[in-house]
Order: sequence, then C-alpha cells, then structure tokens
Amino acid sequence: MRRISVIQPDRRRGLSFARIAAPGIFIGLMLLMSGCIRPSSSSPTATPGGIIVMTPPISNQTTPGVVATNPSNNLIRMEAFVQSYGAQTVPGSTRVWAETTYLQDLIVGIAFVTPSNARCIGVGIGNHDGGQNATGAINLINVFNGGFHCDANPTALGVAGQWLVTDSRGTPLIILAGQVFAPNAQSVVLLYPTGTPYQTPLTSGNFIVLDDSLNFPTEVSIHDATDVEIGRIAIPVSPQG
Repeated sequence: MRRISVIQPDRRRGLSFARIAAPGIFIGLMLLMSGCIRPSSSSPTATPGGIIVMTPPISNQTTPGVVATNPSNNLIRMEAFVQSYGAQTVPGSTRVWAETTYLQDLIVGIAFVTPSNARCIGVGIGNHDGGQNATGAINLINVFNGGFHCDANPTALGVAGQWLVTDSRGTPLIILAGQVFAPNAQSVVLLYPTGTPYQTPLTSGNFIVLDDSLNFPTEVSIHDATDVEIGRIAIPVSPQG
C-alpha cells in the first residue's frame, strides 16, 4: 500500500504539493508542475502617473492692478499666502491668471513683481465653498499648499517653477506653472530627463500643468506659432516660500 505524507510548503518555490512515496508518480507530478507553474522573479510595481487632463485655466484678470478696486477673494488669499512665506510684492502688481478646480480643491495661479523688479509666479491649492467671488470664479476659502518662484534676470524669457504638494485627500501632486515673457510665444514643451516631452498652449503667456507622477521636468522649451523653439528656461523644483 502506498503511503502519502501530509502536504507541506516548499518555500523555495512558493508552492505546496504532496510528497508521494511512489517514485514514478512523484517524478511525473513534478514534471507536470514544472511545466505549468513558474515562480515569479519580479515584484509588482505601482502604475506610473502622468499629466492630468483638467479644465483649462480661467484667465480672468491679466493686467496688473485691474482688480485693485474690487479684488477677488482668491487674489487676496493667494497674496497673503506667498507673503507669509517671505514674498515681497509691489502693491497693485499681483494678478490672478489661473483659477481651476481639481477634484474637490481649487488651484489658483498668480503673478507679481517684487520691489527689486524680480518677476514671480505663485500657485496655491486650497478648499473652496463653490460660491462665486467678485471675478465670477469659485471662492477660495484657504490655501493649504503651494509656493512661489522669482527670477530677477531682466532679460529672461520667462519664469517657471514646480511644486510637490498634497491635495485635500493627502494625495501627492506636482503643480507646474510658468509665465513666458516673449510676445511671440504660443506654447511650451516640458522637457523631462526620461526624454518624453509634453506640450501645452499658453494662456495669456502663462501655463499650469498637473502631474500625479514623481517625474520632474528640468527645462521648458518655448515655441512660437510655427512650433519653432524660441529658447528655454529652467524649471527648478521650488520649495514653498
């Protein structure tokens, strides 16, 4: 009578099988299993993120100082946010150039000038109540993440920055934003170390892109209406403040 032992795990293959005393059956079973089951040699990896398709930014106030007599809540809150992290703004120079929703949050982009004539951009992500402010955009209740970046070079083609933030769910998100000063610029191409570019049009000389991956571009290529490159600007990872 054949004796069959209890099932025991073989930790080398991650399998369990019956060790059968009969040599013929044992060998046959092993050949069958080796032909059908292969041990996994690689661990699962997370699905990479990428550019997030979003509602185009609303360019509702493109001239510095226009809303000074009736400033929007978003301009006031964003200006206070960047100032709390050390930004110095020339009175009346701050303008809102992007207000766009991302899931349950609101993302606002501003531009301003410092007393030393450095040109700056700032972005903020915050909660909103859904109501409209003086400019017809959604009210920004508070800004809980974001930052700003400045360029003091008067001949610079533009200024850009990127910030690794978290949304109200605690999910990491990269906000990329920039302002291009070349009057004939029509679009920009984000250049990544991986070699995969991403092109986006300019809205009144500005751009804002969301990315839920951890891939940071290193440069912005500025293009004209015929898609010819005008020049490039660096896009540093800008810390808050």
